[in-house]
Amino acid sequence: MSSSSEEIEVILTETFAEATADGEFDPEVDAFMRDEVIPVLQEYSPVDTGEFRDSWEVTKATGGVGQVGSNSDIANLMEYGSIHNPAYAPLAKAIEYFAQ
Repeated sequence: MSSSSEEIEVILTETFAEATADGEFDPEVDAFMRDEVIPVLQEYSPVDTGEFRDSWEVTKATGGVGQVGSNSDIANLMEYGSIHNPAYAPLAKAIEYFAQ
């Protein structure tokens, strides 16, 4: 049995409203993380193909606290470096940027 697009929209709207009411989602924090933090992380990320730079995303925004992360397999190497590449540390630089 398939659901109509209207039924799916109602379910998603109700689920979103419940998550917001339960404090599982904070739209203001989500917007800040997406619109302010992610661009700073991208600015500090090295660009070769752009894949790593574009991998940053909001992973959680709840209760006034936001989290971001990279879905890239090389995120740890970009942050901490290795024998073969320097530590670019975009996350550490972004934290320092917002701590000022």
